[in-house]
Parts: sequence; C-alpha cells; structure tokens
Amino acid sequence: MEKAAVYRALLTRRDIRHFRPDPIPEEVLERLYQAERARERALFQGKARQVYDRLRLEGLLEAPLHLAVFQRPVPRSLGHRAMPETLAYSVVLAVGNLWIAARAEGIGMGWVSILEPEAVARLLGAQPDYRLLAYLCLGYPRAWPDEPLLQRAGWRQREPLLRYRERFP
Repeated sequence: MEKAAVYRALLTRRDIRHFRPDPIPEEVLERLYQAERARERALFQGKARQVYDRLRLEGLLEAPLHLAVFQRPVPRSLGHRAMPETLAYSVVLAVGNLWIAARAEGIGMGWVSILEPEAVARLLGAQPDYRLLAYLCLGYPRAWPDEPLLQRAGWRQREPLLRYRERFP
C-alpha cells in the first residue's frame, strides 16, 4: 500500500502553473517576471511562440509561496573532489523530495526556469558564492492536470526513460 502511494505520487507529479487566487503581492517578483518573460518569449517564433504563450507562466504571480533554493559552498564533503557536481545533485534531489511531499499534501509546485540565476540571487541578497539551483512556486492548484503541461500544450511529448538496455548507440 505504501509502495503504491509512492508510485502514485511520482506518476501524478506535475509542474503546476495555475494556482488558486491567494497571491502574495511582491513588487520585485512582478518586475522580475515581466523582464524575464519578455526575453524568454523573444526566443520563439511562429507556432512555438503560440504554444509558449499558452503555457501561462503567470504561476509566478498566482502562487502564494515562492521558494528560492540555493546550493551553498561546502569546503569539504564526501566525493566533492572527484565529483563536485554531486553537491548540486543533492540539492536537486531534495527539491524532488519536496515535490513528492507537496503532491502528497495536495499542494502543487512549479519549477520556474526562465529566470536568470545571478539576477535572482542579487535581488534576494544571496551571498556571492551561493548558487541558485531552483526557483519554485507552491500553492493549491486550481486543478490537477491529467498529463504534463508541456505535453498537453503540444510543446513536447513524454519520452520513455530507458531507451537502451545494453549500450548507447
């Protein structure tokens, strides 16, 4: 029963962009949202831009909770010398755990990837050696989508996780 619940949480985890209206008004987030969205939108033309516009990135404005997740420097940690990227991986795994826990609580989460990490870090007053790894919007969703947002919008279809069993091409 517990195993089934974990798999259900994994299979129904979604990147939520549409939150119930309990906004937290913050001028800085509004300015950041407007500037970053315009720059990101300009990268797309034609049908790609139409799909981009339908993705409704207003989750930044609708979500009642914003969470910036930073990797702080760790002078000495197990495996850091051989594989320094594992520090970031550990933080990302923690974000994944948060996402599953939020889903279990009925809370939606969206990972905002159109922001410039250095600009966000400066606006939030992070120390220069801290690295922004995730900017998350959390809140109770208006609805739980049956399929991932990008797939539903026609941006990209879900791909199988395992393509080659014996060797890479």
